[in-house]
Amino acid sequence: MTKEEVIAILAIALIVLQIVYRLVDKKNNKDIITAISTGVKTFDNHIEKALDTYNLVEDLYHMHDIKDVDGRYLWYLPKEYLETQRHLVETNKIIALTQKQIVKLLDRMDAKIESHSNICKDQYNILKDKVS
Repeated sequence: MTKEEVIAILAIALIVLQIVYRLVDKKNNKDIITAISTGVKTFDNHIEKALDTYNLVEDLYHMHDIKDVDGRYLWYLPKEYLETQRHLVETNKIIALTQKQIVKLLDRMDAKIESHSNICKDQYNILKDKVS
């Protein structure tokens, strides 16, 4: 079913509901009018959601239908690229592990510098006390 057919069916249903609403409105039966009015609003919401869903599916179809200059779908990953992709993943893992090791090393260096700084402060205070 095409987009135009879906819109036509929904428009016909909406027109029928509007005709019924106007016929009932002339009779001034407020309960029926309220019920039909609520039904029309609900139906309008369903129409909008159906059209939004239709548009999303259509966009998804068009996105997956795009081909490169060789006629191959853009979303398709050829088998010859699989090994390259695995290599890139492994390389990224190694980089991440190396960065973690660097962070640990920097933390240890920071702790040693802090410890050394405290020792120097203690020695300074001892010498300062001896001089005074």
